[in-house]
Amino acid sequence: MGINGNYIDPKLSWLAVSSSTRIPINRKYKDLTKQQRDAVKEAYEPMPEDDEPPFPEDGLEPILRDLIKIQYIFQVSGTLTLAVDVGADGVATAISIQGSPTPGMTRFASEYFLLTKYKPAVCGGKPCKMQYAFTFVVNRD
Repeated sequence: MGINGNYIDPKLSWLAVSSSTRIPINRKYKDLTKQQRDAVKEAYEPMPEDDEPPFPEDGLEPILRDLIKIQYIFQVSGTLTLAVDVGADGVATAISIQGSPTPGMTRFASEYFLLTKYKPAVCGGKPCKMQYAFTFVVNRD
């Protein structure tokens, strides 16, 4: 098990990550089914049917792959919980970390999620500012 260059051994944590979410990690928000979009919306206060929360522009896979690499480097266990303020243009403007396994993971996540491009939220048919909520459980096992 381990990382070899940019390749992540699928046995490392990938199965656990991909099986712990009801949202396909390799799809953009626009490619999700209604049921999968509803699963994304569950992390938010109820919103009208046509409204949408922000979502990573390239889907979850790049984020999860990078977090697994960092978890492997830091050898930590715990939960990373954060909220990213995403502007109507899809650009992150601020981040708040509610929980993190280590200060190193906090620094990485803060910079990483601020540099990530997002599909902006939609409110009443128009792009709007909203927070993107994210939780990632890491295990050394």
